[in-house]
Amino acid sequence: MKQQSLLERFQIGQLAWSKQGRDKDHLYVVIARDDRFLYAADGIKWTVGRPKKKNPAHMQLIGVTAAHQQGTIEDADIIQAIRAFENRKGK
Repeated sequence: MKQQSLLERFQIGQLAWSKQGRDKDHLYVVIARDDRFLYAADGIKWTVGRPKKKNPAHMQLIGVTAAHQQGTIEDADIIQAIRAFENRKGK
């Protein structure tokens, strides 16, 4: 069985923590990816229209997927998903 590359483990709509950089411990939703980077948004500073470019080695997946309809993710959906996750974790 071929091992899945690090980048392929991240799916659009999944929540992930930043593990490195000045945004360390910041929660994001993965909104896109290309052959080298993830593009993540928090719905406030980093929006769907201006996502944060992240190295996948600097991100930690969380086993939660943000709810979105018809394959599109909007900033309001991202904010709601992050707040719901933080409320469940008691942060």
